[in-house]
Amino acid sequence: MTNPLHSVGVASPLEPAVLDDRSALRTVRKRLDQIGQRRLLIVLDLAAILVVAATFAQVGPPEFLFHVIFVILTVEAFIFGRRICLQRLAAVSVALLYYASLPLNGAVVQPLDLTEWPLMFAIAVLVAWMADREQSVGRRYAGLYRETRDRLVRAQEEERGRIARDLHDGIGQTLAALTLTLDAASTGSETETAIAVDRSRELAREALADTRLAAERIRPRRLAERGLASALRAMTSTPGGQVAVEIGPGADVRLPAEAELDTYRIAQEAVRNAIQHASAGRIAVSLARTVSGLRLEIVDDGIGFDRTAVDPQRLGIIGMSERADAIGGELRVDTAAGQGTRITLTIPAGVLNAEAEA
Repeated sequence: MTNPLHSVGVASPLEPAVLDDRSALRTVRKRLDQIGQRRLLIVLDLAAILVVAATFAQVGPPEFLFHVIFVILTVEAFIFGRRICLQRLAAVSVALLYYASLPLNGAVVQPLDLTEWPLMFAIAVLVAWMADREQSVGRRYAGLYRETRDRLVRAQEEERGRIARDLHDGIGQTLAALTLTLDAASTGSETETAIAVDRSRELAREALADTRLAAERIRPRRLAERGLASALRAMTSTPGGQVAVEIGPGADVRLPAEAELDTYRIAQEAVRNAIQHASAGRIAVSLARTVSGLRLEIVDDGIGFDRTAVDPQRLGIIGMSERADAIGGELRVDTAAGQGTRITLTIPAGVLNAEAEA
């Protein structure tokens, strides 16, 4: 059964314990992996020692055993990297050089040609270097993945907090006023009751409008049904009527679902900032088709801001930039105190082509 706390975005008290269990499980798995790697290294080292001993004991042709040693060292280089590789190569080199220095009088040992050893040494080091590079690249990408995941979690939490504030400050306050008005209607005179009922109807309509607006902000139905251009046009119905939307020729195209949502969220955030923070009287939203893809611009005549003096996180600029990066786009913010703000999102043609291919 679904946890009811999760359905409204509230953290369950059990989640910290679950996270601790998962962390402990990952630690145990990592420890087991380390133990497995150590056992494999011991097995390979023992195999190399046995082959070197077999070479000295003349169990088989020295040239064949020599190549077996090289194969073992190459496998260790590939799995464990340069440090282990150089240590084992140094030890084996000492053993083989000692073998080559043994006197051949009386055919105590068979001759061993070590002219190939420098080449094999270089090959093993190269394999170890490639293995180290692959591991470092893997760790780097894993770090980038974790960083992106953390940013996404923060963005989700910020969005939930914003929704909670909208519900509390908007719909919640309206419903509270509606409750007080209905209480007054139940105790007042007939005239006062009629006035209170009319006021209650008005408050109920406001709460319904705020609810629809909140639902539209969370997941715009028009965006899913008709696409980005149609969802942008709907912004003209913003209370105050200061938003004007222009869709250029050829710009009314469908994008992949995630790209459409991220693009719309960027426009939504820019318009919200212009209304709430910039005191803009006029906001122009335009979507144009260009040779390189699409260009979304949001221009307002508000007070602007000094980017060095304002926390970009407070205005959601970091979130907009991350959304732009997620779709392979580029976000540019041009503003100055008292000069309004222009936000430009460039969407590459590859995003449009991805939808066409799909």
